[in-house]
Amino acid sequence: MKIEGSHRLEAPRDTVWRAVLDADVLAKVLPGCEDFRQTDDNVFAGILNIKVGPVQGKFKGTVTLSDLDPPNGYRLTLKGQGAPGFVRGSGTLALAELDDGAATEIRYDIDAQVGGRIASVGQRLLDSSARVVTRQALEGLDSQIAARHALERAEAEHLAAEAEAEALDAPDTPGPSDETTPQINGAGALHDPTDRDVALDPPAAHDAEQARRRAEARERAAAARERAEAARRHAESLEAPSAGTFAWQVARGMVRELGADDGRRKATVILAAAVLLGLLILFKSC
Repeated sequence: MKIEGSHRLEAPRDTVWRAVLDADVLAKVLPGCEDFRQTDDNVFAGILNIKVGPVQGKFKGTVTLSDLDPPNGYRLTLKGQGAPGFVRGSGTLALAELDDGAATEIRYDIDAQVGGRIASVGQRLLDSSARVVTRQALEGLDSQIAARHALERAEAEHLAAEAEAEALDAPDTPGPSDETTPQINGAGALHDPTDRDVALDPPAAHDAEQARRRAEARERAAAARERAEAARRHAESLEAPSAGTFAWQVARGMVRELGADDGRRKATVILAAAVLLGLLILFKSC
């Protein structure tokens, strides 16, 4: 089974590179993912709950990365085994800059072999399922990167606003020339600013201006903090499609792909209805 194609992501390549190496991100974009974590350098292990036609079950497997070339891409090798059968494969993932670095194209080329009960559903349904899995994963990656990019911007704005507020909170300190350099007073005579009978406090207008700037900086910092918290909650709320959603997407994808030929529409609708009926029976039995 061949899985290849490309997808545009509206984020810089460095941001995409970090995302495709982040186990937390990948766990949220893989359809039916129940567990996914990094177990060693460039090695990940996970559990996927998959339903393809009448076949359902969990795959437990590993993904090993090699030939890492940051931020251009890497090679991957995957192995999975479970009640539905087994899957093995290898391929490459490449990242290319678009729009002067503002966007990224992700290219993937994977050869996979499947066996066991899952292979009995037929090549056409397997191909359709693979395309659905890939599309859902890439759409999920889009959402995850956008959410995390928004979070990074909000956190940067918060830190900048906090730094500005803290700088304005610092007490005014007169410079060396203010304290040590003799000045000419209004009568034309020299006087030493170190004399303590001379008032050194800044004018009231300056105090009011500083207070206003401090208040505005604190308001900006508070607003930025709220945006950062909202962005964090949104990023954490994004989850991978469930096994049920995945099965439904497979059925819809099959209708679109097999029904492209007008001469086969009737057969496609009948086949899709049979698949959906089978899925409903499976869901009720779960």
